[in-house]
Amino acid sequence: MKDLLQQALPMEFGVMPPNFQCTPLVRRGLFSLSDIDACHRCKEIFQERALCNEQTLIINTTDEIEVLDFESYISQWDSTLVKVDRRCDYLMWNDIEGFRKVGLCDITCSKAEHVNPNPNDKHSEGKRQYAYGQMRESLDALMGIHVIEQYLLTATEKVFLFGWREPEMLNQAQDNAEDAMVSFILDTAIEDADTFEQPAIHRGFDFVQVKYPTAYKW
Repeated sequence: MKDLLQQALPMEFGVMPPNFQCTPLVRRGLFSLSDIDACHRCKEIFQERALCNEQTLIINTTDEIEVLDFESYISQWDSTLVKVDRRCDYLMWNDIEGFRKVGLCDITCSKAEHVNPNPNDKHSEGKRQYAYGQMRESLDALMGIHVIEQYLLTATEKVFLFGWREPEMLNQAQDNAEDAMVSFILDTAIEDADTFEQPAIHRGFDFVQVKYPTAYKW
């Protein structure tokens, strides 16, 4: 996947951004993802959150996976005609002995009233549905390139991963347990579910919500 992002995508876009970078991180075991800039701004505004560990989504994996800051990667084309307006936070993958898994990920640290549909919010559909749109459009942009489309469609597992933490949630020990998946409909409020899944929601990708401190088992 890294080679495709380094070579096929810039070639297809027809533009190589200056100082182009594609530097996924390799992760294994328990690790967390967050929006560092947003976390720092939050701590500046809300001093009572100063001790937050800045973990929005926890992932547990026994195999090495590569994690790319997709928002930073795709924003390198923002000044060109191929700009992707809606982009998710992360793109993750691993390809080991015939098993391939790909995940697009969007995360938020938000109160439930903003995650669920709320006509008074900036994103009235709620941040869960908004995140789904970000991941869906990011996927569609990637699938506009044939070799990347083939790589993604032939993955053994494909997931849209929505990581959510409530701002007032205290730091907690990372949870290794595998939680039962509960089916849902995107426009239905499911505030209490730590983990739930909607199978094959778009182009074979499942939608999974994981709420801190539950760990997502990759």
